[in-house]
Amino acid sequence: MSKGLLIDCDNVVASWAFATHNRIPMKVDRALGVVEDGKLVGAFIFTCYNGVNAELSYYGKDSITRGIVRQVARLALYELNLARCTITVPKRPAFLVKKVGKFYFRFEGIQRRFYGPTDAPKHTGCRFVLFREDIEKLASVKVGKAA
Repeated sequence: MSKGLLIDCDNVVASWAFATHNRIPMKVDRALGVVEDGKLVGAFIFTCYNGVNAELSYYGKDSITRGIVRQVARLALYELNLARCTITVPKRPAFLVKKVGKFYFRFEGIQRRFYGPTDAPKHTGCRFVLFREDIEKLASVKVGKAA
């Protein structure tokens, strides 16, 4: 059961993610699907792209592999040419906050009432950023110095 990426099917991937995870559709700048046994099982969606930064969302469960992360990072570098990539995860459950650090994301701040109407931890978003040099690490890109 190997996993792969579905590329250049942004509308199909985004529609699947929003329908499967009961989310309100939004403008998508780029979407990559994670495919296993011919079925979509995950989606990486870039939104709010401004030429320098994009918001990254992930929809799915247990469908991320090192190779998939590497390819998503390469798309962020070479196609979107990002200087930074931001994500927001819920403060609770706390395991998500701990997990993003393994992917070089740096804590940037708290967004109160991001996921709901109160200041409860379950409604609080934790914002993380991935800078270009960290995207290069994830993409396994070796950057040489100019002579």
